[in-house]
Amino acid sequence: MSDGHRSKVDMEAAAAKDNCDVILPADDDLFIDLDSAQDVYVMEALLALFKDQSYHITTVKVTRSKSGNKHAYLKAPGRLTELERLCLQAILGSDRKREALGFLRVIRGEAPVTVFFERKEST
Repeated sequence: MSDGHRSKVDMEAAAAKDNCDVILPADDDLFIDLDSAQDVYVMEALLALFKDQSYHITTVKVTRSKSGNKHAYLKAPGRLTELERLCLQAILGSDRKREALGFLRVIRGEAPVTVFFERKEST
């Protein structure tokens, strides 16, 4: 969410209202919020750079966000701290405001830090 200080309970309530699921990362997950074609280009170029340096980050899936942009789900080669996750997400072109708010959550001791809201699949 955009206000930078919602509790997990508040996020789950807001997600339910919008017919979304709250997705939290595993220890090696990166969630990249891509707002433009340029952001996608940056992510792909930097993934290639990391691969050339033997730090293999793999793309798991890409979904369409609620706003019509893209969410990329990536796997790092190992466990990440919250600050490492935020740093890599920002480097890879994720929404800068989102990552800045995540940084503030870390220094305030708030959780969760990184979260995606995905539309529920219609059944």
